[in-house]
Amino acid sequence: MTRYEKIAQMKPEQKNHWIDMRELSAWGERIFAEIAVCEEINKHENGRYDALIDQAVDCLFETFTAEHALPDSVCQKAESILFPFSDTAKSLTMHCVAHAHIDMDWMWGFHETVDVALNTFRTMLDLMDEYHDFTFSQSQAAVYRIAEYYDPELFARMSKRIKEGRFEFAGSTFVELDKNMPNLESMARHILYTKRYLNERFGIPFAQINMDFHPDSFGHSACVPEILSEGGIRYFYHCRGLDGEQLYRWQSDSGAEILALNEPLWYNDSILPMYLHIVPQFCYKYGVLDMMKIYGVGDHGGGPTRKDIEMILEMQKWPLAPTIRFSTYDAFFRSIEPFASNFPVRRGELGPTFTGCYTSQSQMKLINRIGEDRLYEAEMISTFANAKANGTSFNKQYRDAWEKVLFNQFHDILPGSNTPESRNHAMGAFEEAMGAVMAGSGSSLRAFAANIDTSMFETPFDPLTSRSEGGGVGLNTDEKSRFRLPGTERGRGKTRLLHVFNPTRFDRDSVVEATLWDWPGDPDRIKATDQEGNVLDCRVVKQQPNDWNHLRTDILVHAHVPAFGYATIKIEEAVKEAFCFAAMPPDPRVTYYYNNILENDLVRITFDDHDFSVISYFDKVSGQELLKTPAHFVLAHELTSSVFAGHGSAWVEGVHSRIENLHQTSIVTVSTQDISSSLCKQLAFRLKKGDMTIDVTAQLFDHSPILDLSVCVAHLPIATPDGIPQLSFCAPLAYSSKAVRCDMQIGTLDRPLNMTHDGFTRNFCFGVPQQGTRGLSLLSDSKYGCRGDEHSLNISLLRASSGPDKYPEIGERRFRIGLSACDDAPMALKELGEQFAHRDLPYVSNTAHTGTLPLTDRFFTVNGDVTVSCVKQAEYADDAFVIRLASVYNDRPVDASICFTADVTTVEAVDLAEQPISSDVTLNDHTASVSLKPGQSVTLLVRR
Repeated sequence: MTRYEKIAQMKPEQKNHWIDMRELSAWGERIFAEIAVCEEINKHENGRYDALIDQAVDCLFETFTAEHALPDSVCQKAESILFPFSDTAKSLTMHCVAHAHIDMDWMWGFHETVDVALNTFRTMLDLMDEYHDFTFSQSQAAVYRIAEYYDPELFARMSKRIKEGRFEFAGSTFVELDKNMPNLESMARHILYTKRYLNERFGIPFAQINMDFHPDSFGHSACVPEILSEGGIRYFYHCRGLDGEQLYRWQSDSGAEILALNEPLWYNDSILPMYLHIVPQFCYKYGVLDMMKIYGVGDHGGGPTRKDIEMILEMQKWPLAPTIRFSTYDAFFRSIEPFASNFPVRRGELGPTFTGCYTSQSQMKLINRIGEDRLYEAEMISTFANAKANGTSFNKQYRDAWEKVLFNQFHDILPGSNTPESRNHAMGAFEEAMGAVMAGSGSSLRAFAANIDTSMFETPFDPLTSRSEGGGVGLNTDEKSRFRLPGTERGRGKTRLLHVFNPTRFDRDSVVEATLWDWPGDPDRIKATDQEGNVLDCRVVKQQPNDWNHLRTDILVHAHVPAFGYATIKIEEAVKEAFCFAAMPPDPRVTYYYNNILENDLVRITFDDHDFSVISYFDKVSGQELLKTPAHFVLAHELTSSVFAGHGSAWVEGVHSRIENLHQTSIVTVSTQDISSSLCKQLAFRLKKGDMTIDVTAQLFDHSPILDLSVCVAHLPIATPDGIPQLSFCAPLAYSSKAVRCDMQIGTLDRPLNMTHDGFTRNFCFGVPQQGTRGLSLLSDSKYGCRGDEHSLNISLLRASSGPDKYPEIGERRFRIGLSACDDAPMALKELGEQFAHRDLPYVSNTAHTGTLPLTDRFFTVNGDVTVSCVKQAEYADDAFVIRLASVYNDRPVDASICFTADVTTVEAVDLAEQPISSDVTLNDHTASVSLKPGQSVTLLVRR
């Protein structure tokens, strides 16, 4: 009989650490844990100590056979036999790091999160008072803010322990966020605001905040190592998204690298003797002398228990156990860092994990996308106004708004794996964040209006009849209007001046939508000219005589607006050049039936006359038809049988069954057919399937290839035992694709063809053609889940769920999706995506007056294959602002330059916390030049 057979008779076999075990005596647990350690050492020594271990096991087995028990005395005797292993065992160290996984508003509301955080910290501080070696680590700046605001006395106790080094801040983010869906700027702000907060409150140097801690996040974007490196982060801890490797170096496309630990066991755990042998196992595999075990009750907080602490103190006495110490994450990573050359190198994303979270709880996705995009727009305009028009800095307000957006990116909130209480708090926080957006952008737009010289115009009005000023307050800023930046009327009379702003990286030559309030002119004679007097295409879309007691006139005008700049449009009533003395009666003589075709100079898009699916998308640029069969809305049901256990929840997508083309099975009605008007062609229809309605407004603007679909869904079916409903939009391709190109935080990612589960993207997904360069893309303003095969693209729109919220999509849900031809170049796709996401250009109305600014201007011009994720006021320098660039290529370096229209004194590279770093940035004749590695982001501090 082998020693392993003997051990099997004496001790239950442990195959999974989740299994509940029958208890041995304390000495029984001790000796078998020590034998396991010796076994790992012996394996490493190629069986050198077989005889010694056999002797110890035989000692135990003889007594067990005779007495059917293991008295403490025989366990002690076996331990003494194994004493020669002691020095080797003690040469290895187990770092015991205490933590409490505190989920932000997961299955509960914010009030409960506050209670969880405060009482967890109170317990930890009490244990520190009692156990003088005990250390505790806690991530998430948000919970420190909770303690500071709700319990200052407790916060003072925490601060004392933090300064002693016994209460470690673990991580570098505001919350433990989802690592897939937030954009580059969100990830940068997590690091910026967390480092700033810790430095302000506790005096922690920026360089010491160098760890990213995300045990429970559902996978990790391939851009994470680049972003972390740019933020001065060196260490990364996670527990999901990777099998088979625990210690490795995670590299970005630029070559930036972080040291990563994939938790060997689990992040919510106890201290158990059976884990001791994992220490030599881990150390020998990676050529290190240290392993980390994190412990503590979590998810709902709580932290380590007294039993855990006492077990550590007990095991510290065991001669055959590794050295066991109360420790911190920082101490562990520093101990293994000298051995980094031993570790394997990994590139690419970690995952997928819980792919249902790309679509669950659509409102969480909407408020994240809108929050990120509108904060970007508002900050850029405010920075521009501060530099050019003496505008107020709204740094504090924008920081507060960003922190609310960042809080909602927690890995159980943004992914939608939360309950209604959590969702309600998230929606309220979003509303507050948007308040800062409206206040800051509105003030900055008014600063521009006050400083632009419009004295060359005349804006006469009759004070006794003018009621326009202040019209439209708060209007056009709701969900239906995509939370557009405010456009309160400041003009008057028949002549109105509009300053239209383009906060994006790309020049815009497109149709602008605006609203005039109480404009007394004839809508049939509206006229628009640019700042040089050139006549612009313009028309009134509709007039509404009593919109909150004001006359509302919605207009379209085609204009050129420079990137990071503005243009001026003059709206007036044209001179009357004809008079109709009499009109023929409008009696119908012929009945006309119009084809449902939306067409401009770039594309021709045809809808089916009966079911209103898109039967043709013809790209005039390439002369290609890009749809093989009609593009359509799809209702599928995810399987939830025992074969697919767990599928259909917020976390896990089920396999699709009963896939239904809703255009063929719904009742179809048409409400609008405007296919011949200038500037925008439009078609509106409704699909009704049972109680569910899908209202679609299809628009094609002049000079744009994008078919823009504004959608409102009501009464999505709920989950049943027969399946979980999912709504998507499918575009069958007329060409063969080789990959689905997705929009990432930095650059793009070509995902393998797959129709089983979603991958994540942001602004677009593109079917990469096997031949040629032109193809079809799907666009979205608030969706993330997409998939595709050789002949189709799919974007997931809404999902029901079996839990935790069984009714996640009750009520109306609004979103925009688009269908567009595009070249396969990443830069072209990025431009298309930004154009769609930032369709509604901000504007401010004005009157004639003197000023110091021209009618059109730009802040700066960016050249090169890069995108811009932010233009913001600097955190630590007056008269300075920050520009963050990101390469669009992941496989080649790019050169970029920024040409400033105003004097700048210096341009220097900084990290994400806006601290100086070495970099080759040059400034010559108002132009800053910088080279970016593949997949790199660069942050520049510009001093005026």
